[in-house]
Amino acid sequence: MLTTDFSGTYDYEREEGEHAAQCILGDLYDGYLDYSDLPEKMLKERQHWKKCLPDTFDDWNKHFTDTIEKALKEENSPLWALSIEKGQA
Repeated sequence: MLTTDFSGTYDYEREEGEHAAQCILGDLYDGYLDYSDLPEKMLKERQHWKKCLPDTFDDWNKHFTDTIEKALKEENSPLWALSIEKGQA
């Protein structure tokens, strides 16, 4: 959903969803999270944003989920390589 303010027009839910996903993926890649922690971490992030964006949560969640799924499925991604090592891919 496009938002307009003093800085211009942008897709707030897309930007926030992708950013939240990138933070989780960064923690996973850096070893702060294990693959077994991923479902719980994603659930907590969703619960937080559902409270923040009650009317547009579905849009946020689409971008959040798409970003994580894309990173985990991209064969050239370091996360995909890690998932192979852990038997997750």
